[in-house]
Amino acid sequence: MTNLPPLFGAEQRARHYWFADGLAHIVFGVATLAFAVCLFYIRRGLQLHKPWGTELWIGAFVAYALLQAGHRHVVEWLKTKTTYPRTGYAAASFPGDSTIPNDVDTLFTQQARPTMAYQASSMVGALFGDPTGLVAFSLQQKSADAGRQPRRRAEGTRQMLALALVLLGCLVLLFVEETWAWVAVGAMIGAAAWVVRELYRLSWWIVLGFPVMVLNMSIFLAAHVTRSDCLSCFLAAWGFLFLLDGAIALIRYLQRNPMPAEPTA
Repeated sequence: MTNLPPLFGAEQRARHYWFADGLAHIVFGVATLAFAVCLFYIRRGLQLHKPWGTELWIGAFVAYALLQAGHRHVVEWLKTKTTYPRTGYAAASFPGDSTIPNDVDTLFTQQARPTMAYQASSMVGALFGDPTGLVAFSLQQKSADAGRQPRRRAEGTRQMLALALVLLGCLVLLFVEETWAWVAVGAMIGAAAWVVRELYRLSWWIVLGFPVMVLNMSIFLAAHVTRSDCLSCFLAAWGFLFLLDGAIALIRYLQRNPMPAEPTA
């Protein structure tokens, strides 16, 4: 980092700062859990006749829609209550921002059309806690520092490898009905998380959690739930892992960065 231009270092730190307190993962985890609840009820014909069935499905659907569509705004609102008062504000560049500071624009210029790495990064980000496309946007920008380009290409390659692992897992779920398929998919998702671990600040809770949780699902749940319900359980486990990872990161962050003392009169 010391050899990078000062403005680029600031942009890189702002991207990492977005994930450092765990709030982005917490919001993503809650949204994924809400989606799992929606899918569970849809798979079972909504089950609206059951007590609180309608209210639960509507609440889960609304929560998922709001958290996905307003992910950035929800996270920023939470940061204003927890993170920013402790460690200050660091602006990160998101897709769709109407303005870019002039001094930053001298170092970064958006490319004319999305690259394959950008498209892969957008899809991977939607799976691993970055539905805003923050990481994908940073990969899509050109840098004035030529030494940064090889690292950006390597980051794009990791994104495409992670996406390939996820797509391979989806194919296994579609065409293999054996119980071991879920274990294989958990291992693939865990490997994909390891590949992009640094980009999305994923902890070992997520990297190792996927294969461990899916292994437990295949042992304790496979005989008691249908194949379609297994998908809902898998998504619920996905959301739970991100929620757990974000909560642990937030607790550690708050412990390391206590609120500044109030000035005495």
